[in-house]
Amino acid sequence: MPRSEMSMFNDGAAVSKLSGAFQSAVVGNMSPKSKNTPPFRGFSFSVYVDEEQHGGRTEPMHVHVYTPEGKAKFWLEYNGQAVVELAENNGIPAPIVSDIKKHIKKNRNGFVKDWQDEQARQQLLRED
Repeated sequence: MPRSEMSMFNDGAAVSKLSGAFQSAVVGNMSPKSKNTPPFRGFSFSVYVDEEQHGGRTEPMHVHVYTPEGKAKFWLEYNGQAVVELAENNGIPAPIVSDIKKHIKKNRNGFVKDWQDEQARQQLLRED
């Protein structure tokens, strides 16, 4: 099954201020903007559906965030419970991770809606 990405680069004006490498990584594979979450510091937030299989099941609901310093992944759900917990961090300083977590927590319902919308879209694609 192909990996599906719904990229949410929420502040197009900020693109020109980013470094070339970050701009290429984020904007090069950009999909439509999120309709369900507000912008945050020009960072890119993405949800992936059926990203990886783990023992025959997909990963729990999560969101990826990309910043000029690095990338991170936050669980939106774990063991059937609604959460916002850091799953991985690659290079983002702790104070920024903390701010991102607060943003995701505040807007969790929007990220969940993005996930559900993308999951529904993927289901339709599989039926075609």
